[in-house]
This record gives sequence, C-alpha cells and structure tokens, in this order.
Amino acid sequence: MKITTNLASWGSYEYIGPGDKFHQVHFDEQGGPDGKPCVRADDSMWSIDSPESPHSILALIYYPLWVLEPPYDLRNAQVEFHLRGDGLDLKGGKCFFWAHTSTLGSTRWHYTGYPLAMSDGTWDKPLRLCLDTDSKSWHCSFISDPQHARSLPMTLKACSSFGISFLGFSEKVTGSISLSEFSIEANIRTNWPYNADFSKSANKWLTVSRRQGRQIPMLSETIRDRVAMTDNQTIHLTYNTDDFLPITDSKPPFAYLGFVHASQSTLGEDLRNSILYVRQYTRNLDLKNGTIHFFAENSRSGTRWVFLVENIRESGIINMLLRPEEHYWLRLTGTASLDSVLAGTSGDNGYDYFGFLTMAPQAAPTGTWGMYQFSMGPRLIEEG
Repeated sequence: MKITTNLASWGSYEYIGPGDKFHQVHFDEQGGPDGKPCVRADDSMWSIDSPESPHSILALIYYPLWVLEPPYDLRNAQVEFHLRGDGLDLKGGKCFFWAHTSTLGSTRWHYTGYPLAMSDGTWDKPLRLCLDTDSKSWHCSFISDPQHARSLPMTLKACSSFGISFLGFSEKVTGSISLSEFSIEANIRTNWPYNADFSKSANKWLTVSRRQGRQIPMLSETIRDRVAMTDNQTIHLTYNTDDFLPITDSKPPFAYLGFVHASQSTLGEDLRNSILYVRQYTRNLDLKNGTIHFFAENSRSGTRWVFLVENIRESGIINMLLRPEEHYWLRLTGTASLDSVLAGTSGDNGYDYFGFLTMAPQAAPTGTWGMYQFSMGPRLIEEG
C-alpha cells in the first residue's frame, strides 16, 4: 500500500526541558520540485534535544495520529521524498531519517547507515530508502523507560512518528530545510491495524437504544476543525445522545456506549497486546457515576470482559495497551476465558463485538458520547 503524507500536517520539534513544543511548518503550495507543494522548517522552530544520546535535532516530524490514522508498520518499507537546504549549516553534523514508537514508553532510532544529502537552494532527485530491520544500520538515541525499551523491529512495526533529524553537530544547526512529496510504500493491510471510518456511508458502529430497546446504528456527522497540526481537517463523528440503556442483569450493571461487530472491523484479528488509540467526543455528558471502559464480547457464550487498567471517564484521548493477563480485566458476564475471547478467530470463543461501555451507572447516562478516531493495533509482540 502506498501512503502519501499530508504535507500540511508535518511539524518541527522544540525541546524545552522538561517539556516540548511542536511548531507548524511553513506550507508552500508551489514551492517544491516542478511546482509541487512543499513544507519548510527553520532554526526558529527546532532546538537541541538534549535527553537524546547523542544530542539530536528533530527538524521535521510527522505523527500519523495527527491525521487520525493508527501507527504505521514501516518494517522494510520504501520511503521516497525530496529534500532541500537553504543556508543550512549542519555544524559538522549529518542528516538522517528517524523512527519512533511511544507505546508504553518512548524509543527512537535514527537510520545512521544512510546519511541524507541535499543541495543548497535547489531541489535534487528524490531520495529513496528501504527501512531494513538490521539494527547495525541504525542508532537508538532515546529510551524513556528501560523496562519498556523497544527493539528496532518493534519500533518500526508500531511507528507512531518519524521524520528528518540532525546528529553529530557541534552546536545548534542553523538555516532551513524543505521537504516535498514524502511517500511510503509499505505492507499495510486494509483491516489491520483497524482504523474506523465514521463517515455516514461507512459507519458500522452500534449502540443499544433505551427508547427502542434494541441495537441501532450510532449517529454520524461530519465537521471541519483543527486536529493537532492540521487546520480545517475533515472530522467524521459517531455519537449517541440521551439514548443509553442501563442493563441491570449483571453485577455491576452497565450501559453500552458504542461497539462494532468483528466482521465489520478487525475481521477477528487477535487483540492480545494490541495498541488502542481513541479520540472521544463528549457534550454535557453525565455518566451518573459510571466509568468508561473498553470491552470485548463473545455473544454465543454471553461472555463480556471489561478492561480495568484505565479509568477513561470523560477523558479526551484514550491511549493504552490491551494487556491479556486476567488481573487487568473484570469478567462482567459469561464463562469463556479472557484468552479465548481476545484471540478472535484463533480462539475457541473469539470476540464478535468490542467497544466501550459505562460500568455501574446509577441511572441512564445523559448527554452525548462519541468518537472521531478509533485505532486498534498493531500487536506489541516481538516478531523480528
């Protein structure tokens, strides 16, 4: 599958210890090669990232989540792009591609085996890289938590951001760098990682209506708003307003917020150790003291497992790992094992539904709950 990144969603990174800041880069509709669009970052946007070893500068940075997409699998991917410098003084350093994962801690690798060359003031032919998984060609510059350090294959498999860096400089790099036509050719499947499409024509998410006493489709709406680095981005919402049905034949009681069938989403992919990233949409939401949780359900056995690690009550963003050990979960109903439910089509009682519910509400929730991004996967298991 070929992915062409949204140039307007690229940024530049400024480290402001112990915090950070992302700057929106300059966009030029016709400034690239052959009059193509390009973006430009300059030294007013970046700084030396001193926690990294060696110190680095992340001159250009792209997060798939900024454009409402899941992490990319960049193992052995082919990337192609144009670079141009304007008064760029690397201060004895070199320019590289880098990849980063932010799953249970942060790990960054720079592709030091392949320095990137560019001309000053002109566009050269496109640069092409094959992102191999041999760590001898890369350098790991940062690990936020040694207990959750990610190997190079795992970082590329669940790549949450990537871009262009400077390493080996004697002082802060000055000048500007421009990028055009950045594309990725990668072995990315259409159903996994699963990224929900909430547009009116494609939305498959459901809820249980209090008014109708049955499953109904969640509502859909399209708006335009700013998301992360991108202004006026098209956002597809799915939501339910004032129509939640408390189900009281379980202990504790619960109410479905939104869910989807496996056949309309992951096709029964194994969910064990999967990344889950969700952007919630709420308006005047009152859960009546309930809490929001992810669940997986096997309807044939009547089994529902609820993930307890995170209390997601009315938070905007959900970013977690679906750990498969039972002490992270609550069996709400049924007898099927957690392992067999999360395993999907490879389990004896694989899930056929998953989504979100509110547990232990004291009455029917009111207000609006919905989402404008639901991304599931990949699985965080070492595969090489």
